[in-house]
Amino acid sequence: RIVLDMVLNHTSDQHAWFQEARRSRENPRRDWYIWRDQPNNWQAAFGGPAWTLDPLTGQYYLHSFTKEQPDVNWRNPLVRQALLDVFRFWLERGADGFRLDVFNAYFKHPELPDNPPKLGLRGFDRQRHIYDMDQPEMMSLLNDLRRLLDAYPKRYAVGETYMATPQKTVSYCGVDKLHAAFSFDFTSSNMVYPWNADWVRQKIEAREDVFGAAGIWPTTVMSNHDLPRAASRYSRGPGDDQERAAMTLLL
Repeated sequence: RIVLDMVLNHTSDQHAWFQEARRSRENPRRDWYIWRDQPNNWQAAFGGPAWTLDPLTGQYYLHSFTKEQPDVNWRNPLVRQALLDVFRFWLERGADGFRLDVFNAYFKHPELPDNPPKLGLRGFDRQRHIYDMDQPEMMSLLNDLRRLLDAYPKRYAVGETYMATPQKTVSYCGVDKLHAAFSFDFTSSNMVYPWNADWVRQKIEAREDVFGAAGIWPTTVMSNHDLPRAASRYSRGPGDDQERAAMTLLL
């Protein structure tokens, strides 16, 4: 099977759409991205402000990650249609499914208000991310995507749930939404809590209470491109079986 990784929260700043958008404030593609005269307090996940000044037009553009990755404006109907057409393009060519990169960050609050503060080490961690992700408009988009997938036999979509909790993950899954979404129970706090049998049991029980009640199959993540491999994180030396236990959870 071929499952494609779809990174649709942002494009490269070298993408033809963004190159057009930054030519002038009146360019037809200007509203395909998110611009502001003055930045709000949002922080980029990889450090620093989430806004960069474009000197050519004198406005700031939003980038949730690096400044080379401007966020697209999913609220623009033309953007929405263009990106749904990307799915259709690959479905027509026989792709079996898709992994949606940070899908729940697609939509931002339309008024772009400041995020409220909280305790944390980095600037990004010192905010409650209630306006720059998990907006209600995401649900109707997932409904549209599921209808598109269901028009093709045996197609599948799994979402990378950004800043996941079991409750958030489950909310994006169902017969009219995603088939599955990543559950990061064993990665997001592995640096804080010890890897031992009791900790694993607590994590599984907490997750099963949520996923089981919703009838959703959990999609466990042990490693990915953002983390050291599970065998490196969990092993305590030669002959140790911690990494084997981790792989057993995947099975």
